[in-house]
Amino acid sequence: MSNLNEITKLIFDDISYKIIKETSKQVLTRKELSRILKVPSSNLYYKINKLLHVDALRIKEQKQIGNLIENGYSSEHIFDDNIILNKSYLRQNFEPFLHYYLLNQKKMLDLLEEDLNSESHEDNTKIIIGNVKLSPENWTEFHQLVSQFLEKHESTDNDASTIELVITAAKEEKYK
Repeated sequence: MSNLNEITKLIFDDISYKIIKETSKQVLTRKELSRILKVPSSNLYYKINKLLHVDALRIKEQKQIGNLIENGYSSEHIFDDNIILNKSYLRQNFEPFLHYYLLNQKKMLDLLEEDLNSESHEDNTKIIIGNVKLSPENWTEFHQLVSQFLEKHESTDNDASTIELVITAAKEEKYK
């Protein structure tokens, strides 16, 4: 397992984040990433190698171009939909989950910053931070409510706005 701080620092780096974002839907080479990100190709070697090292990026294709082999990179493995986490899942998949979670946090913070810098009076990003004590039964009920909400509002309507919901919940102390 890679160092938590190393992964966090890497994912919150703007160039690394953009590499992951751009390769989430399509396989791209270093040269294609360079063109899209408007960054010299040579500046991407280190970032790509670090992302490969922590498994935030994978080589999906290899093309022979003259004497060189050009790799095609993808981060699609990070973006599984509707992950339900429990201890056994996390034991097997902690790093992919960590990548997914940190990427969503980075995205949310970028959207919040964009919202703050815009001239619009409309809030596009909303964050609710709070603490609540739940019994084990209420904790289970909360999970069921969120799952039902997500299932009910799973949209196939192309005209609908996409709302990304990220809920973080952790049990800090034993319920008394």
